[in-house]
Amino acid sequence: MRAEQDFGSRIKEALEKECDGISASEQLKCRIDEMICSSICAKSSAEMEVKHMSMKKIVVLVAACLLVSGITVVAGKTARIGVQGSAAPEYTDYAELGKAEEKLGYTVDSVEQFTNGYSFAGVRINELKAYGEENNELYTIPAMQITYTKDGKDMGLYIQQRVEEVVIAKQPNAVRTCGDISVRVDEYTYKFVPASYELTEEDKVNEQKDDYFISYGSDDIEIRKAVDVRWEKDGLYYELIGFDLDMDGEEALDMAEEILSAD
Repeated sequence: MRAEQDFGSRIKEALEKECDGISASEQLKCRIDEMICSSICAKSSAEMEVKHMSMKKIVVLVAACLLVSGITVVAGKTARIGVQGSAAPEYTDYAELGKAEEKLGYTVDSVEQFTNGYSFAGVRINELKAYGEENNELYTIPAMQITYTKDGKDMGLYIQQRVEEVVIAKQPNAVRTCGDISVRVDEYTYKFVPASYELTEEDKVNEQKDDYFISYGSDDIEIRKAVDVRWEKDGLYYELIGFDLDMDGEEALDMAEEILSAD
């Protein structure tokens, strides 16, 4: 759908318009597109209008759509994040995960299949580049993306080293302790509306919430749900995220616990 294809463009524009000195790279746009569409990065160049989005909401929104792993944009140290890598998986056989780990430089926790039916579909290694306000490169680190699929819907597991501290102002929907690891789950709602759409009183109330976002530029009104699970283990950040999955937070936490319990 157009809303899916252009969502990354809208977030990129919102970042550039409203985040004083902060810009979003085309690679970041592709990463956001890819996670939402669960497909190859969209190449649309249509201009989209973004309204009614505060700095706080933009930062939370990007955090919900991208494994920023401690990229504390609010603090101002990191102004831009670039993502370099192929849109297609490098390996589609779980037995080859070790090859991806060799490229990554360390081993990770993962499973081939979850008890709820989501199964391994592919893995690839991307490069994350962080830049300061003077466009100076702060650091480059590798990051792993494992895609799981079930009935045509995808979940992405993103893994990378801890570089900066993650800052999420939103209160989690739920927290579960797995051994000595604290796992949080957040649920988000995205409402896409046409450019001519006038906010209702309900919209005005909803847009004040940390977990609700209204984005202009779609052909039709569309509401999408996201579930996002995060934890840290042995200096690595993990994020498991998916859209429109008919999955509640408890089921998502169960999936995280399966990963943490993997041999």
